[in-house]
Amino acid sequence: MLSGHMKHDLCSCGRFKTAISFRCITCRHSEPPEARFWKYINKTDSCWLWTGTKNKKGYGRFVLKNRKLVTPHRFAYELLVGPITEGMTIDHLCRVKLCCNPKHLEQVSGLENTRRGVPFRSQVLMTHCKRGHPLSGENLHIGTGGRRVCRSCSRLRS
Repeated sequence: MLSGHMKHDLCSCGRFKTAISFRCITCRHSEPPEARFWKYINKTDSCWLWTGTKNKKGYGRFVLKNRKLVTPHRFAYELLVGPITEGMTIDHLCRVKLCCNPKHLEQVSGLENTRRGVPFRSQVLMTHCKRGHPLSGENLHIGTGGRRVCRSCSRLRS
């Protein structure tokens, strides 16, 4: 058998193809991205989970024929729903980073995606800033990356 660290599948011609190039070693036949994509999807009762490789942030990674890396949830959205408008991002409504179910995906702006995100746990638990001002109502500002910012302290700094 071929090297143990690479995954190999059989081509339609019966010969091995490598997971790196997705091509048959003998006939150079390659599988369409859609067919390869579905091999890595595990459909549960609600989410369609990506079982392939992941990046450091926990999102899936999928390689197209031209060796371009895409996230599987974006690939699924474009495949099953339609094109993604330039500058838009795909939000996981179910909050599962590996989910590719189009019913759980919504096209939103980057700002909206950040607003919907779960802030850092320590930030969620904070009811007051380090100077004692309440982190609620008019005194609370959601900054970049979902950070909670005290407006009173911001005014004091400026």
